[in-house]
Amino acid sequence: MNEKTIGSRGLRYIFIIAGVVFLCNGTGAEDEGSKPFVVSSLVESKVIALTKGYQPTSQLARLVRSSEVSQKVSLGKSTLSEAYSTFVLQTNGLWATEFGSTSGGRSFSLSLCGLVNVTSTGIVSLPQENTFVAPIGKIFVPFGFRTTTGFTRLERLLDLIVSTNDVCSPQPGMEFSYKRETEVITKPSGLFGRTQAITEIEEVVCKVASQEKIASQALPQFRGTYLDVVCDHKQASLPVVQRSLIFLRESGMYLMVGLRESWGQARITYKEAQFSN
Repeated sequence: MNEKTIGSRGLRYIFIIAGVVFLCNGTGAEDEGSKPFVVSSLVESKVIALTKGYQPTSQLARLVRSSEVSQKVSLGKSTLSEAYSTFVLQTNGLWATEFGSTSGGRSFSLSLCGLVNVTSTGIVSLPQENTFVAPIGKIFVPFGFRTTTGFTRLERLLDLIVSTNDVCSPQPGMEFSYKRETEVITKPSGLFGRTQAITEIEEVVCKVASQEKIASQALPQFRGTYLDVVCDHKQASLPVVQRSLIFLRESGMYLMVGLRESWGQARITYKEAQFSN
């Protein structure tokens, strides 16, 4: 497998699903990357406006999942992996999340109800422990993470335009869209790898199912009801990426259950859930 085969967006989503970092074993960032990865006040104001009144009644604390990834080049064979996520709801309404897998990949993020990452950091190893630091004041610093600990991929939201303020409380039959501009910084593997920064613009259209379902049908430990959601992601001239999600009503959280892209597809099954309240 190589980057040409699955594409840049494939790399991003596969890392989220399976916790595996392909071709990106970073050995440390350069000096200019040692500052906390933060977003602008403009982005902050837009994101915070979307979390007004956001009060999930059953807050997720931990999830365990199994992922099955099938590539077109693998002649029907699939790869299985297990991963976990831990969640902490911040006072500003964003979710601080750590993702880890049995393969050793880890990522940290701040997201808007699990749907849109505000900042994220994908890493292979942590040479030293990092103290969890929640966002302070008007600066987002997810987990106090600094890029000198050996990163592979960093993302920061530069702008976000949404068609509705109800993205974190979708209703049955609803259709919404959003457009995000993101700065992406990558550090290739090897001693002579060069840090690269690019800007990506992605347009997303999401359709919500017309009927709610009992959440325990997806996992006995889930509470309340959920809605099926399908989102089509379009970026420049690249093929459309389709994400299948469920929105847990009481938890106020989107969880990905499927991914379909030009290189293949993935299916995610949730095996265990814990709540903080």
